[in-house]
Amino acid sequence: MNVDLYKAVVTDTEDPSYRMEFAVTRDGFAVMPGDATSSGTIATNMAFEPPSATNNTYDAKVMNGGYPKGNGTEALKLTQKGSEVMHAEPNANAVAMNKATGDDYRTQAGVASGVMVHVGGNFTKKGNPALAASEGCFGVCNTGNSKTDPSNATTNNVMRSVINQAAKSKTNPGRIGVKIEKRDKTKIPDKVKVN
Repeated sequence: MNVDLYKAVVTDTEDPSYRMEFAVTRDGFAVMPGDATSSGTIATNMAFEPPSATNNTYDAKVMNGGYPKGNGTEALKLTQKGSEVMHAEPNANAVAMNKATGDDYRTQAGVASGVMVHVGGNFTKKGNPALAASEGCFGVCNTGNSKTDPSNATTNNVMRSVINQAAKSKTNPGRIGVKIEKRDKTKIPDKVKVN
């Protein structure tokens, strides 16, 4: 299935000449128990969304070893006020899916944890083609992403640039601040028929 790409913009408050743009996914679809029937399969969006237009700022921490682990792709994990557990737009479907799978990303509708910025779309995992799927992360994708043009190099170029730029800070070395634009609820895809 195809998912929308969104523009991410990176700037530096200390260095006005630093600006970078790249594409990210922010919707993650999963098939809920009972949604695969003989008449077709429905996928439900599990995406992380900030709770409001004013409660939408986070810090990003570099993940040691990147993500997926051992894959060689850099990644950042979002935190809010020092915690990986963050307020979120309520998503009861994500809670139901996590109960069914035993995951702990969403145990309450208005709370999420484990939200990352990592490789997205088609990528190479330990030398083999793979497809990134997520329940709430932001996947970095290259233009023309495909099995023959995976996102690994683009992800690493973006992440290393951000990490290196943050390290140059005079006031707060290493700090990476993230602001996620809250989307209009009517424009967020909810359910999609996949076959």
